Amino acid sequence: MISKKPSDLLDLARDIPTAPEDVHFLRENRPGSLTFEQLQTIVDQIPNLQEILRRRPVPQGEPFEL
Repeated sequence: MISKKPSDLLDLARDIPTAPEDVHFLRENRPGSLTFEQLQTIVDQIPNLQEILRRRPVPQGEPFEL
């Protein structure tokens, strides 16, 4: 049995043909990471956040030790 390297199994140019327009669209519309300000805006929109954090379940039982 001949085993193939993973890079031999999938050739992107051959197996997933894309047009230059597709590549351009994907690069222009790829999801980016959120900035701190964007995250803070999202957090600020959560009503009663402090109450939610206070009521969240916490682990019970013996403390974990390595």
